[in-house]
Amino acid sequence: MRATIDLDDELVREARRVLRTRTKRETVNRALALAVGRVAVQELLALEGKVRLRWTRAQYLREHAREH
Repeated sequence: MRATIDLDDELVREARRVLRTRTKRETVNRALALAVGRVAVQELLALEGKVRLRWTRAQYLREHAREH
């Protein structure tokens, strides 16, 4: 999807630095993916104790710590 948006230049620079991305497009896409992923994880963790899961929160956090 193409869109014209006004971005905070300083925030984009900082995001590119911490995400280690090369372009604004890559930065925005990575930041959006991270935001969506974070919300999904929060929603799953909110179910802790309400449904039976095959992994614990600690196991999940250990697994995903390896990715970063």
